[in-house]
Amino acid sequence: ITVPNAVNIRKRIEVLRGGTNLPRYEGYYWYPGAWRGHIREYVEGDLRQMTEFLGLEIVELRGCDHMLEKVPPRLRSPYLAVTSIFQGWKDSWLLIARKPAAWKPRRTLPDGEIAHILGKASSYQYER
Repeated sequence: ITVPNAVNIRKRIEVLRGGTNLPRYEGYYWYPGAWRGHIREYVEGDLRQMTEFLGLEIVELRGCDHMLEKVPPRLRSPYLAVTSIFQGWKDSWLLIARKPAAWKPRRTLPDGEIAHILGKASSYQYER
């Protein structure tokens, strides 16, 4: 899978300039029908947790560039130079994972695990 990186360098700079790291508001507001944009963008730790929760083995997890056209042409070379050193600043993440032998999906959590994950202050009740 590839997913947008919630903390890539372009977004960090835009937020520091007072902008947003989200899609342009008018595009979201006026979008015809149901919004089909990203609901969540990920950081490396999210993807590591996801593979753990799914019981998968990570084959490869690295930053990649799927939205290079959003970087102004005159800044692409410096962008590529810096993000080759700091992979976590790339615009997207690439995750390749595999199911181990005898893999089975995890459909439920042990009693109390949801409360532990969400915190004791949560009123969430886990029902099987």
